[in-house]
Amino acid sequence: MFYTSHGLEWVNVPRDCVSIGRYAFYGCSSLVTIDMTNAKSLKRTEENQFYNCPNLKELIFPEAFIIFLLTI
Repeated sequence: MFYTSHGLEWVNVPRDCVSIGRYAFYGCSSLVTIDMTNAKSLKRTEENQFYNCPNLKELIFPEAFIIFLLTI
């Protein structure tokens, strides 16, 4: 999705997003925050989606979201 997008600092996951796939944000070195509050359809995340994001400080999940595979 945003693989190695070095200028990406903040992401607001949209309401209709169902999943975040493998390596979706891999290597996004400037990424600090991912807000999934509005992602009411989000059902799953896959492995290594936030791998090699050294500045990632905040993951905001929807209420009652269950994390199965979260790799940072």
